[in-house]
Amino acid sequence: MKLVTTLIPGLAILSLAIPAAAQDIAHRKAGLTVQVQTGSGTPLEGATVEIEMLNHAFRFGCAVEHQFIDPSSSSYDPFTVDTLQTYFNSATYGNIMKWTYYEDRTDAQNLAIAALPQSFSAFDGPDKLRLRGHVTVWGASYQVPNRVRNSTDGAYISEQILDHVFDYHTTYKNSGVDNYDLYNEHFNERDLLIEKIVTNGVVAEEAAEVATWFNKAKEADPAAILFINDYNVLNDWTGGDTRVVAYKEFVDAVRDAGGQIDGIGLQAHMDRPTTTKTDVTRRLDILAAPMAPTANHPDGLPGLRLEITELDMSIRNRFFDNTWGWPNPTIEDEVAVTQAVLEGAFEHPAVDGITVWGIDDFTHWRGNSIMFDNLQDEETGTSRTRIDPVLKETGQLYIDKVLGEWWQDHSGASASSGAYTANTFKGTHRVTVTFNGETQEEIVTLSEDDTLTVNFAAEAADATTYDAWAAFITWGEASNARTDDPDQDGRSNLHEFVFGTHPLAQDTPKSPRLILADGAADFIKYTLRARNEGLDIQLAKSTNLVDWTPIQANLDGVNIGDGLADHTLRFSQSDLEPTAEEGSIFYRIQVAEAD
Repeated sequence: MKLVTTLIPGLAILSLAIPAAAQDIAHRKAGLTVQVQTGSGTPLEGATVEIEMLNHAFRFGCAVEHQFIDPSSSSYDPFTVDTLQTYFNSATYGNIMKWTYYEDRTDAQNLAIAALPQSFSAFDGPDKLRLRGHVTVWGASYQVPNRVRNSTDGAYISEQILDHVFDYHTTYKNSGVDNYDLYNEHFNERDLLIEKIVTNGVVAEEAAEVATWFNKAKEADPAAILFINDYNVLNDWTGGDTRVVAYKEFVDAVRDAGGQIDGIGLQAHMDRPTTTKTDVTRRLDILAAPMAPTANHPDGLPGLRLEITELDMSIRNRFFDNTWGWPNPTIEDEVAVTQAVLEGAFEHPAVDGITVWGIDDFTHWRGNSIMFDNLQDEETGTSRTRIDPVLKETGQLYIDKVLGEWWQDHSGASASSGAYTANTFKGTHRVTVTFNGETQEEIVTLSEDDTLTVNFAAEAADATTYDAWAAFITWGEASNARTDDPDQDGRSNLHEFVFGTHPLAQDTPKSPRLILADGAADFIKYTLRARNEGLDIQLAKSTNLVDWTPIQANLDGVNIGDGLADHTLRFSQSDLEPTAEEGSIFYRIQVAEAD
């Protein structure tokens, strides 16, 4: 459990008790087995194993504006950067990647903007933030270039969209953008784009046009993951599922027309106190269902992945009078709806992420993010005054879920089998294993059941270096220097290590064996018993026992246990035959520690 509740000194925190509800999140977890053993595979019991969670595989993202995270900007805000890295693993830009902003910059500038959040830490860990691309095509007036907005020529508008889509996804190809909202708000921003292209309102014709946009993006970047995105879906304004069904039907129509949609985005600007987790789950089920068979696809198509892309509480704006939005919600209402979306989405197997729309009220489009209130209310006018941040009840709920209930660390000891297994959340984990005073650490990414094997030297025979081997020997007054011979058997300590004998006992290693060729094969073999790794073994010849010339030999090794192996040097028999000038010839096998 990573629970983080204090971000800056003096930060106020409001709390509200939330009743726990049964959850089925088994699909969010996998088994991580840490197998502790010797280098030769002998299980080690009693090793201390610690598994520290560092990141979720599930996206927990937040929308930000570029100027607040850009150190070169006069609007740079350290609070935004710290909050983003403490509580999230993904970012979405609110505006700067949209059409009009994009085409006013060079490719280099656009790529630098995409790279910036990907340089930040996810959950203050070793992973970097992911980035959602928002948005390629959107019919909002301020995000449609003047030449397109002012045109009434549907063919021209369609051509402009396709050119923009291809250019946009060519630029961002290989930029690290995780996925894209390719088309935003089909049901709500229609008059400047789709209704000028398809003037008769026929859904199949609109779907066929939109399909070309998705396919043009895939043409530019076949690996791009493309979403359609819209609002008033989880919080269906009809009070039923009419909007949900219409959204699913349009997505299916685009796919039936050949459109390569990869995912369905739900903005989740929540504005109904009556939206329950049951409603959320039912609507996610509708959207995740497979596409029914059609003439173009007789077997239908698999269901698509889903993401909550813009979660907030959509109250009436704090900066100007309006008649839409959630009027005067209670704190309890906002917390209940936030909980319904968080739990409903995280529990649903088709959902891959939740992005919170805005870090704080001062920067939020309606002055009501779910995280921090840092906005001074004004009696009149539209001015915004930033004050010290207060963690909201909905923000505390988010933290309690993401970094508390859905965040697990584990610790224990390896069993007699050498294994320690934890059923933990998919994502990134730091595994630390300690045995016999030695500690090893590794970062692992868990996406399915997996095993991490950690090898330790448990006795002298397991050691793969001289220093590790010497640490197991009780030397007493004897010297452990490589060149010394404390048992006076004519073999140095290094010699004893290499050939598996004891440095304080006059034992004898197995002598090398010479095996001559049998019949027509022109080769000779030397078999040498020595350490199974960490050695450099060479054959050389000399006529004077002073100057040695290496002989090319093939080296094989077969492990025999206790850290030893039978090493076989195979070489040509002709290399052993002295020339007339050489007369006598001597051979040696030289064994040294590998560099």
